[in-house]
Amino acid sequence: MSTVSIITLTYNRASMIGKTIECVLKQSHADFQYIIVDDGSGDNTEDVVKQYNDLRIHYYKLPHSGSISHLRNFGISKSTSGLVAFIDSDDLWSKEKLAVQIEVLGKNPSVGFVFTDVVLLFQNGEKKNVSYLPSAENEEAQNYFPLMIRDKLPVYPSTLLFKKECLAKVGQFNASLPAGDTNFITRLMYHYPGIHLCQSLVSIKKHETNHSEIHTIDAHHENLHTLHYFREKKLIGNFLYRRKSAFHHRALANKYNTEGNTSKAMHHFKKGLALNPADVKNIASLFAMQFNTARKHE
Repeated sequence: MSTVSIITLTYNRASMIGKTIECVLKQSHADFQYIIVDDGSGDNTEDVVKQYNDLRIHYYKLPHSGSISHLRNFGISKSTSGLVAFIDSDDLWSKEKLAVQIEVLGKNPSVGFVFTDVVLLFQNGEKKNVSYLPSAENEEAQNYFPLMIRDKLPVYPSTLLFKKECLAKVGQFNASLPAGDTNFITRLMYHYPGIHLCQSLVSIKKHETNHSEIHTIDAHHENLHTLHYFREKKLIGNFLYRRKSAFHHRALANKYNTEGNTSKAMHHFKKGLALNPADVKNIASLFAMQFNTARKHE
């Protein structure tokens, strides 16, 4: 059997992490070590974790940093298995998640990772199935980098299972980035083919404390960093770099404008226009901001 190192990051999630731990412990593939990295929680998260008397659980409490990239690297440093999986402390796995992915990896030794579809769980009780790709591409080794670099494949880390040996080429999470998930997965997809499973084996809870909901500005900056990284290494063309960078600058400008930070909004509008002068949406958004600003000063 293949041993898996499962890594969960948590911060003040005492009310949620119990269900996450239980879904891990109920996995039909039982050969794993479960590494829980606590980012200095101030609630009773530690008490909740220690209620589960299972030798596979390894709990580490670090001083609070807020750096997901640092925490993921710490978890990886404690891993002793050939396979690595992430599950965030508010997400859930189906019972067969690991078993299905491990079987697929075993049949396809050339691939570096497997990811699955998801179910989004909203606070109002609504559920939404999200399929990344057509089912015809299910269980076929693919180069997903072109989709990922174009923002066409927003893979949730909790769906991912990858071979630890991939880190020799990919490297660790970029500790200069607050999260680093998109950057890491994009680099993984550049270096290795992978397999998409058209099965919703992961449930993602959507709520106001999701990191992705709170830190949308960080996410766009991370995408800009990733595009710059691949452009500098001449791994993507200038046209793609300019067009996608302009998109993220426009998104940042709109976000800052919504927050009332017109100076930063203007900065990113100008950056976006310099990269892609033909971006009609950017031009329209810029004129709308200038018009609204002028009206406020009348």
